[in-house]
Amino acid sequence: MSDRKTPGGSVAITLGLSVMTLGALAALVAVVRAMGPSSAQSAPPPPEQIAAAPAPANSGFVGPLTFRDPDNTKRYQALKELIPKVQQAVAELGAAKAMPDGKLEATCTEVIAAATPLAGEDHPKVRAFGDGAIRLCDYERPLATIGLIVRLLHAKPKLPEKRALCDVGGKSVQRLTDRKYGDDEKVKLQLAELGKACL
Repeated sequence: MSDRKTPGGSVAITLGLSVMTLGALAALVAVVRAMGPSSAQSAPPPPEQIAAAPAPANSGFVGPLTFRDPDNTKRYQALKELIPKVQQAVAELGAAKAMPDGKLEATCTEVIAAATPLAGEDHPKVRAFGDGAIRLCDYERPLATIGLIVRLLHAKPKLPEKRALCDVGGKSVQRLTDRKYGDDEKVKLQLAELGKACL
């Protein structure tokens, strides 16, 4: 018997292997399709895509603002009117040439009284609004007050009302530390300046 292979036999073997390869590829494609597109992904979506995904419709955090406590609706509306007044008053402290009257203190008392109950609301925008209102009065206002006192005392170190101004500054410092802002860098800088001005 001869071991020599005929050209026709080689062609037949090659065609047979090609048919087998095509069959295997077809089977693999069928398996991938059956697994579905989600299983075919090799990596999860990037974090920014996950963060941008919309909240479920029943989460309560989309659409119009909702309030658990009906009275908080009135408080929220009152804050929308009060906050611009406080913002303007705080901004004016930066250019003031004398200590203002006690109107800002009274307004902030109203703001905090209205904003504090909003912490119990479900809607994050409502809670954030309340937190921002409280920060305006408990952080930005006393910080601006200290800045004004320091500026006044630097301009006239021997002001007759120096002791009274330093007393107001001390109350502002107490408010900041009571509200846990003592480690804030801006607060530290202003406290150091106030200490030097009130020596």
